[in-house]
Amino acid sequence: MPPGPHDPQSDFLPGKKSRPQKDSAFGERLWEKAGTPIMVGASVVLVLAAGWLITEGQRNAGSSLAALSPTQAEELRLLSLKKEAAFESQRLNKGVIDEGDLALLGEAVQAQEDYLASRGALASENARLETIRRRYHVIQAERQRALSTEAEDKSTALAKTDHASAMRELRRAVEAERLIESRWIFSGYADVGKIARLDTRLRRLEAEPLKEKTQALEAQAEAAFAAGRFEEAVKLLGEAIETEQTFVEKYRDVLDTEFARAERLANRQETMRSHPLYQQIVAAEQAAAAAMARYAKAPPGPAQEAESARAAQAFERAMTIQAQLTQEFPRSAWATAQRKSDFETQRNRWRAAASLQDVATRTQTMAKHLRTGQTAEALALARELREKLTRVEADNPGVVPPEDPFRRQLEYVTTHAATIQAILPKLDQLVAPVTGTGLRMMKQEISQGFYSTVMGANPSASMRENLPVESVAYADAQSFCEALGWMCGRTVRLPTVGEYKAALGDLTKPPAAQVAWTFDNTDGVTARPVGTSQPASGGFYDLLGNVEEWAQDEGKEEFASVVGGSVNWVPVSGLPLRKALKREKSRTIGFRIVIE
Repeated sequence: MPPGPHDPQSDFLPGKKSRPQKDSAFGERLWEKAGTPIMVGASVVLVLAAGWLITEGQRNAGSSLAALSPTQAEELRLLSLKKEAAFESQRLNKGVIDEGDLALLGEAVQAQEDYLASRGALASENARLETIRRRYHVIQAERQRALSTEAEDKSTALAKTDHASAMRELRRAVEAERLIESRWIFSGYADVGKIARLDTRLRRLEAEPLKEKTQALEAQAEAAFAAGRFEEAVKLLGEAIETEQTFVEKYRDVLDTEFARAERLANRQETMRSHPLYQQIVAAEQAAAAAMARYAKAPPGPAQEAESARAAQAFERAMTIQAQLTQEFPRSAWATAQRKSDFETQRNRWRAAASLQDVATRTQTMAKHLRTGQTAEALALARELREKLTRVEADNPGVVPPEDPFRRQLEYVTTHAATIQAILPKLDQLVAPVTGTGLRMMKQEISQGFYSTVMGANPSASMRENLPVESVAYADAQSFCEALGWMCGRTVRLPTVGEYKAALGDLTKPPAAQVAWTFDNTDGVTARPVGTSQPASGGFYDLLGNVEEWAQDEGKEEFASVVGGSVNWVPVSGLPLRKALKREKSRTIGFRIVIE
């Protein structure tokens, strides 16, 4: 076998030591320990160097003054005294000093400052320098204050007639006050509060034109809208919105601002943009109203069906356009979901008009059956009509809500079939005619048992089947009348005060004890069972005494009449009568009914 390849010759030379590599980790450890101090030191050096360069001019000036000889320094002091004396002389000889005079005092201050600098002294060490410098600053500040006051007064006078000039004068006043604050600092006249007040007045004047412009643009937009120039109105409102936004961004803190004004204007602009669609909705409503008016005049049958179809189509159109308006212009004043819902309900109502009319007509037939004692026919018809209304509501949601009178009547009749069959045959026995009226009134007060049978509940405080029902408000008595009317197919109501008087007859004498439960023959608290007294003329029981009774109210006031007195009434001649809040409930107030 041939030998394999030779191993490569090693580069290692015997007798030579390999160079050791640098330890890079050492440098990193060194920087971690010394890096931060090095950087801080470098920063300090840079700051000192910058300070040296910045103050070089001052040092040079100070150096030059420090290099003055004592004689030259004394000349500066004398010069300061000379300038001050010249100023005082001018001040005594002249009524009003001018800029040239003030310059003398300023030169005196400067010479005294240079004198002190040449001696290496601080200005605070020299009382004379502080005195003349303060005097110089006070005079200058007083001149600026006078200018500021004059400009402010002029601005106030011009504010109502020349807006631009008023702003110009206020700017002069602000500049003068700021000059006092920044330059004449030793006067003690600087007034930061006054600067802020003047600046606020200035910004308020600057803001006024923007506010007035917004109002003018809004008024122009409304006028254009009223004139039918809708595109122009929208454009003007857009300008008003931009102006208002600028006003709020710059000046909302200095002027009374309606912060939601821009949003209100934007909503109004969107309302204007939606106006074409709104006009279409109004046209559809008008078409529906015309169809409804024709429906009311048309004879039953095809003519009415045609008009109801037209009304339904018009409301369908209004509903569709309303949905479009709400989607495209959600911030419009006319973009309300309720309007769409109302249009939908109206469409459904007129789409179901024929069915609803049929239910109304046949409900009258049902009531007629009840009046004539055809109970089986009436109940069968009630069940049929209730089912029909259920189908109508399913096909046309919202047309027959729970409070619909026909729905309530049919539901009551169908759910009280057994009660109706029990009450109807006996109802005529419970009433008696009222002389001279042609009406029939309940012979006795409504008992708790009768009330519970009709209403399914007994509100009385002292419960007993044959006691008169009490603790009933006026509305409770009205609800009983409505329900009993559904049962018998007739109008049932409370008697009027006049009908009570007609039923009572002669009221010139107090009632006999046997015909009225009063304070004289009871404990004055507890009512007696109905029909247990002797009947008065006409066959009526307890028209006086036992419990007071609600009388029919002719108006919509919150009070109604309560008649007849109760067990706590002391019998006298005449009809006991008082006004009571309709919501009043008492253990001594009940009622009876009239059946027409």
